[in-house]
Amino acid sequence: MIAYVQEHTFCHWLTQVNGWIRDLSSQTDSAWGSTDSLRLEKDNPTARLCTSRSCHERSGGLEKIALQHLWIMMN
Repeated sequence: MIAYVQEHTFCHWLTQVNGWIRDLSSQTDSAWGSTDSLRLEKDNPTARLCTSRSCHERSGGLEKIALQHLWIMMN
């Protein structure tokens, strides 16, 4: 997944997104879980890039899916 960051820091958005996931995972009958959170891999302010990973359970007997996230600072 690719995201373009226009304001705030990567750390701010990592905290924000993981907070949203935490809130969703606490709701009854939510498809979100605490293991869906993003895990920081590399934050490179000089290159204006940040990478993270997440792993998600899927319904219907499908295997877990792993996602790589690339955030690019665009301000």
